[in-house]
Amino acid sequence: MATIAGCIQAHQDKVDKIMRVDGFCAGFRYNLAVRANAFQCKMLQDKTAIFPDISKYQKKVGTSTFAEAQARNDLSFQDNPYALGGPREHINPFSGEEKPNAQKKQGW
Repeated sequence: MATIAGCIQAHQDKVDKIMRVDGFCAGFRYNLAVRANAFQCKMLQDKTAIFPDISKYQKKVGTSTFAEAQARNDLSFQDNPYALGGPREHINPFSGEEKPNAQKKQGW
């Protein structure tokens, strides 16, 4: 049986590969989706709480998060474009809309 730490490391290795191949945003979105599911779902087996095996690539999640990154034209970035100083720091990464305070910051 794999340890939680081993599962998390295997998951991180998959995320790193996605980031190298498809770009930062595709990997980051996959990471968020898998971890959110793993920590929000209470899974029981024989009345014992179990941790989902996140070490295995989840194709449905990968396809969905890749499509979302592709729809936002995020696949070409190798680093976080939404970080402070990045080319899209003024864009909300969840909505794709300009941040309300973005124009105020440009005036500095």
